[in-house]
Amino acid sequence: METTEHSHPVESFIEKAEKYAGLKTKLLAYKGIDKLAESLSSLLSGALVLIVFIPFFALLNLGICIYLSHAINSLAGAFFIMSGFYLLIVFILALLRKKLLMPSIANLIIKHILK
Repeated sequence: METTEHSHPVESFIEKAEKYAGLKTKLLAYKGIDKLAESLSSLLSGALVLIVFIPFFALLNLGICIYLSHAINSLAGAFFIMSGFYLLIVFILALLRKKLLMPSIANLIIKHILK
């Protein structure tokens, strides 16, 4: 008779622990879904901004090239100057990639995940 009295609280505890584990699992799944939705919305909104920015940037560069072509009297020369400018930017970014770009991007991703 003593074993049945002690087994009932243990069984009750096990049932509560199982319910708790189930709820904890659901909570983790919901948190994961929330993070995924937040990440995808951030990615899509960034893509939308990029889609709008690219034509603006292309037209701005075309305008700068046309302005430069009038200043130096050479359309081809203006396009070469602009391409040289962007090539210089690419080299600078390549040199500073490990020092500036990678840590800041990694920190941004970590902040977004831990948010």
